[in-house]
Amino acid sequence: MYPLLSEDWIRQYAEVWKDNTKAIEGTKGLDMIVEMSVSDRDRAPVHIHVNNDGIIDYAGPKLDGKDPKFNLAAPAETWRKVATKEMGVRRAVTGPIKFKGSLATALRHFQGLEAALHQFADVPTDWDA
Repeated sequence: MYPLLSEDWIRQYAEVWKDNTKAIEGTKGLDMIVEMSVSDRDRAPVHIHVNNDGIIDYAGPKLDGKDPKFNLAAPAETWRKVATKEMGVRRAVTGPIKFKGSLATALRHFQGLEAALHQFADVPTDWDA
């Protein structure tokens, strides 16, 4: 089990992504850095880089000097609810998840981004750490 959005967790997330066809297909062409954090934990944010082919080629600590295309921050319980589909992704990114970035771009790639957020449930997570 990994603490949510820790460096070890995000590396495991990148491994799980390799088998997530919906996320890969749905994010093709974005070439984006995404910053994610848990707002109610004292933990530094993490970054992933999804290349034009929809593949994560970086997962780890925040990259200095790199501006993320999307920035998502939420309490652990919100992340858990989205992962387990108790809360819809569309509702989450317009409410409890603090979302920065182009909402229009996110909506154009919604199926991929939804699959990416639901993938949180596939990483062995210690939601309380």
